[in-house]
Amino acid sequence: MSRKLLSTLLTVALAAALAACGSVEDDSNASTDASGDAKADASSAFPVSIKHKFGTTKVTEAPERIVVIGNGGTDDIDALYALGVTPVAVSKDALSKDGVYPWLKDRIDTEKTELLDTLTAVDYEKVASLQPDLILATSDFTLDKDYKKLAAVAPTIGYETAWGQQTWQEHVQVVAKAVGKEEQGAQVIKATEDSIAAVRAKHPKLEGKTYSLSIGNTPAKIFTIASEDDFAAKLMSEVGMGLPRR
Repeated sequence: MSRKLLSTLLTVALAAALAACGSVEDDSNASTDASGDAKADASSAFPVSIKHKFGTTKVTEAPERIVVIGNGGTDDIDALYALGVTPVAVSKDALSKDGVYPWLKDRIDTEKTELLDTLTAVDYEKVASLQPDLILATSDFTLDKDYKKLAAVAPTIGYETAWGQQTWQEHVQVVAKAVGKEEQGAQVIKATEDSIAAVRAKHPKLEGKTYSLSIGNTPAKIFTIASEDDFAAKLMSEVGMGLPRR
């Protein structure tokens, strides 16, 4: 499979997924009375407890200052914006000049959301200065060393068992539960799965094809996807493709 075709496929699949996420409307910007009802409904969802590799994180009330840490993926960030939630800070895109992920350029307002440089290390004092009431770090591939210090700043949610093994659906479910929007989360998942299915139907010749995917997101390092359990491989399987058999 050519690199050009693979790149096109990934772009189409991800664009379709994010477009579907954007099609789910949130009522957080409704009129004053309706907004009050929405907040009351959200408050009734708490407290919630979320289990992950590092323990159980309890969120006692709807978080208002969310920080997202992790250069290992943007699942938490994508899920927040799909749910109509604006974080106070996120890890920046180390590969773009302005630090904003290309598919989120029309969503991330850098006047409202600070971009953090976490590629080589997390500045815990900087994170603390943002006064977060929730830290999402399920995409932080160095969370084994970061978790205790982040959890000392604010309630922190990590990956379930190992970095890179949660599906995008599971990421959405976790984030939706953490912010009290489980119903909207289910809508996001359904809309996105429908869009991915449409991509698969539009490109039937991809069924059964194999691919190779390498990612250079760290200086002097290239990661090659080698397991069908990887979240990127799981996405590719949704359009009918798989990794070469060894």
